[in-house]
Amino acid sequence: MIFPLVAVGFRHYTYIIFLSTAFLWFLRCYRQIYSALVGKDVLTVNESYIYDFIGDIKYYWKDVDEIYEMNSFLFIKLYEPEQYLEKIGNPFERLLVKLWFKPSSKKPSFFINIDTVAADPDDLLKILNDYSIEAEN
Repeated sequence: MIFPLVAVGFRHYTYIIFLSTAFLWFLRCYRQIYSALVGKDVLTVNESYIYDFIGDIKYYWKDVDEIYEMNSFLFIKLYEPEQYLEKIGNPFERLLVKLWFKPSSKKPSFFINIDTVAADPDDLLKILNDYSIEAEN
């Protein structure tokens, strides 16, 4: 009997592909898994900033141009999005955002999956609107 881990040929390399895919998935999702296991808040909103725990980034109200919700995502359009590229805490996530970032694009480069937030999306948008108005004053 041949053990699968010592197989030769293409079957041997499928384990490498599987392990590297699993490792990349873990790098992308480890904060979300930690949040689910420990019960950590995914999104914190106050009068100074919006903190996305999954992305490990704080969006300060003075830098936010527009926020809107579409298809269970909260899109954040910033005045100077280039400044926030280096503030992303997860190195793998930072690399992905840098690869897809287009400086001349009108679309927002930053978004938060609100399916992971334990709140009604309409209530969340109302709270965000209230804090953004308060931050302007």
